[in-house]
Amino acid sequence: MNSKVQIAILFLWLAGLAAATEAASSLDQAIAAYEKRDVENALELLEVLAKTDEKQALMNLAKVEMRSGKAKNALRAAERLVEVYPDDPDAHLTLGMAYLTMMGEVNVFRLISMAKQARAGWEKAIALDPNHIGGLYSLFSYYANAPKVGGGDIEQAHLMQARLAAIDAGYGYLSIALLQAKDENFDLAEANLLKAASALDTAGVYFTLAQFYLDRERFEDAMDAIAKFPLKPSNFWDPDPPARYLVIANAQAGLGNIVAARAAIDAGLAEKPGKRLHEFFENIRKDL
Repeated sequence: MNSKVQIAILFLWLAGLAAATEAASSLDQAIAAYEKRDVENALELLEVLAKTDEKQALMNLAKVEMRSGKAKNALRAAERLVEVYPDDPDAHLTLGMAYLTMMGEVNVFRLISMAKQARAGWEKAIALDPNHIGGLYSLFSYYANAPKVGGGDIEQAHLMQARLAAIDAGYGYLSIALLQAKDENFDLAEANLLKAASALDTAGVYFTLAQFYLDRERFEDAMDAIAKFPLKPSNFWDPDPPARYLVIANAQAGLGNIVAARAAIDAGLAEKPGKRLHEFFENIRKDL
C-alpha cells in the first residue's frame, strides 16, 4: 500500500472517530439538558443527532417526545429506530412504549388497536432476546393490568412472572408483588416489594413501593419511599422525575397538609412535565 493511500485511510479513520466522539458528546449534552429540565434544548439536540440514525439518539428522542406529550413524534422516532435496527430488542421495546403512549391520544375505537401494537412490539423484543427484561416486564404488566377486552390475561401474566423470576430475582419479587396486590394479599405484596427494592435499588422500584403505600393510604410510608426516588439510579424507562411530586402531593393531601400538597404540585410543574403529567397535577390541585 503506497503512502498516499495509507494517509487517506488514516484521515478517513480519524474523521470517523471525530464524528463518533462528537455524536457521543452531543448525546451527553442532550441527556444532561433533559435532566436539568431544559426539554426544548434536549429535543433540539436529539433531533439533530437522530438524523444520523444513531441508536441511542433515536431511543432518547422517542422517550423525551413521549414524556413531552408528543406521542405522534415519538412514534415516528420509534418506527425509524425499528426500521434501522430491525433485529434489536431495545428498538422493539421502544416501539411498544410509543404505541402505549399513543393510547392517550386516540379515540376509544382505536385503543384496542394501539394496545395490540404495543404488545406486538414487546413480543418481538423477547422473540429476539428471550431474556430481555424490559420486554418481559412490559408484557407482564400488559397482561396483568389490561382489561380482558384489551388483551389482559392473568394466566399469561403469571407465565411472564415465572420467566422474570427465573432470569432476575429482583424483577421476580416485583412482579409477584404486583400480582399479590391485585389479589389483595397486601402483606405478601409488601414483603416482596421490599425484597424487590433491596435487590434492584432503582428509582423505579421505589416509585412502585411508594404508589403501593399511597393506594393503601399509608401516607407516611409513601413519603419515606418516594424520598429515595431521586437518590437512586434510574433505569431508562423509569418514571419521569417530576412524577415523584404526584406521590408527594397525594400523600401530603392524605395527611391533611394542604399547603405542603400545593407546594409539591408547584415543584412538579416547575420541572416542566409533559402534557399528561401536567394534567394530573392540575387535577390534584382541583381536588384540594
